[in-house]
Amino acid sequence: MILSMTGFGHSVIDTEVGQLSASVRSVNSRYLDIKIRGLNIDPKVERDIRQLISKNLIRGSVQISFEIGINSSSSNSFSFNKDRFEAIDETLKMISQNYSYTINPGDFIRASDILSDNRLDNLNSDDIIKVANEAIIQLNDMRELEGDKIYMDLVSRLTTLKKGVKSLEKLNKSFANNRKEKLQNRLQKLLGNHELDESRLIQEVAILAERADVTEEIVRSKSHYEQLGNLLDSGDSIGKRFTFLIQEVFREINTIGSKNGSIDVINQVIEMKDELEKIREQAQNIL
Repeated sequence: MILSMTGFGHSVIDTEVGQLSASVRSVNSRYLDIKIRGLNIDPKVERDIRQLISKNLIRGSVQISFEIGINSSSSNSFSFNKDRFEAIDETLKMISQNYSYTINPGDFIRASDILSDNRLDNLNSDDIIKVANEAIIQLNDMRELEGDKIYMDLVSRLTTLKKGVKSLEKLNKSFANNRKEKLQNRLQKLLGNHELDESRLIQEVAILAERADVTEEIVRSKSHYEQLGNLLDSGDSIGKRFTFLIQEVFREINTIGSKNGSIDVINQVIEMKDELEKIREQAQNIL
């Protein structure tokens, strides 16, 4: 089983100070990047949330946001900061008197500047951890569902690549004979009635065949495909290793195309590189 790095989770619980909700979303990233939004959380609680995310999500760009809903029991939870309001008001008056410039208080003062939400002082840290954990579980469920789809797509494309490398292997074996026949016909036309040195021809064909032989690249490609398949079935966090192996396969296929210039090989290499590119795009989102 593999997991996607993309997902979303949302959870709501009732607390003594109102409904507490958490929304967590993640997208692909080379590393784990965590952002916490919404509440001014105690540093110890924030550390616990980060540890919870690190343990369960492992990698990706993750943002978790908290909100407290207002209900009948929390309607009197806000207090007016009189001293701060009067200080802001005096400052605006001073600006108007000294600089003849009027600032509309409504454009300047935010609700958070003069209102304090007393519920935050009574919010239980266990509730914050609980709602965060439930949202993370939902996100991981979505990651698993998307991971199943990615798995099926990658298995199908790996099967196509394995067929492609078998075709390359057959083309590689027949290359020497085809090369000999073409070279023999070409030289015979050039020489006309003159006798063709068969031993010399065999020697030249052997040299050309050795230069164009891609047996090593085919063997390594088969090994890479086997490793890719094993990774898909391992159930581990495989994204980085999978991407590395894809790069290695690209290198082998490029070498095959450059060493063996037959039109059949080149066409097969183009098809395989197209499949590899699609696999590489999918691998960017694997955990």
